[in-house]
Amino acid sequence: MTATTPAARQGATGHIQRSATPDDQPSASLDRPQSIAAPLMEIRDLVVSIGEHQVVAIRELDIPAGRRVALIGESGAGKTVAALSLLDLQPRVARVTGSVRLEGLELIGMPDRQLNRIRGSEVGVVLQDPASALNPVMKVGRQIDEALRMHHRTSRRERRERVLELMEQVQLPDPERLRRRFPHQLSGGQRQRVMIAIAIACRPRLLIADEPSSALDVNVQAEILDLLVRLSDEQGMSLLLISHNLGVVRSMCDDVAVLYGGQLMERGPSRVVVDQPRHRYTQALIKANPDQLADSPVERTLTHPLWPIPGETPSVGQFPSGCHFRDRCTHALDPCADELPITRTVETRTFSCWNPAPAAEPEANVEETAG
Repeated sequence: MTATTPAARQGATGHIQRSATPDDQPSASLDRPQSIAAPLMEIRDLVVSIGEHQVVAIRELDIPAGRRVALIGESGAGKTVAALSLLDLQPRVARVTGSVRLEGLELIGMPDRQLNRIRGSEVGVVLQDPASALNPVMKVGRQIDEALRMHHRTSRRERRERVLELMEQVQLPDPERLRRRFPHQLSGGQRQRVMIAIAIACRPRLLIADEPSSALDVNVQAEILDLLVRLSDEQGMSLLLISHNLGVVRSMCDDVAVLYGGQLMERGPSRVVVDQPRHRYTQALIKANPDQLADSPVERTLTHPLWPIPGETPSVGQFPSGCHFRDRCTHALDPCADELPITRTVETRTFSCWNPAPAAEPEANVEETAG
């Protein structure tokens, strides 16, 4: 692929121009070397504030092209607000500062008219609850068609063919019949598949999926997650998955970023972070959810005791100074209360902790930056 400057990609209309189709992109793989995938989206010093309180403060996070990245943490960690703020979809009372660049194009502060060209076309979004996201009085086929009309000048016949193609792509049965139905006439899993069809209608480079399977039963959850992996691989599409399930993250995502109280605690390759956590919050999160990583019910019961995290996640504005996790951490030191932890980078993993869990092996070339 020939390199292009941000200005060339932006073009005269501000719409990012592709130099290759999705079919030309390499398939994502958990075993692919990190160096192959360049950043598609670069997040720097992202701060989301409500009034005087910071609800998200992410210093640095990259979403590489064609890779799957998970944003994980407890409820109230700031995952959804952080993800929505990337496209200026956060609550109106929230204020966003910092930098979010999509292939070099700055999104923070971009006019709505220009940003609307990117939403849906370059970045798709799948929300947690399809029942509230879909229009209840519009047939689902028309809702998919609407996503196409917003970004493409094609004939009605071409759009109808594309709608049926998308419904088949997300494995909806009998698309010709189903497209004429209203959302309430579909099952929860079918509604979520419609949401995914809308999100990928314009072949986006990045798909943001906010807990896409949490409201579904276990069997349907697995089907939806398998579908997202397949679409990511087939289209070379990056995926930002918002989740609280460590087992899902470890099995389907290349990289993981652990969030607590809006602070980025640890990030790196998912299997490295989940199998050998260094931040005390990541470690506590794994101990509190051992069943998500066990291979069988017997293993869950006999070899993975439950260690609940003390206390509860504070409300906005109630997090302690310094490390936000220190009041619930059993390994907290005096410096944890005074200032933000130093950030250590070891090869492809980064964590911010004054008293990290011991490394499995001796570490070399450790880089440290102030909190």
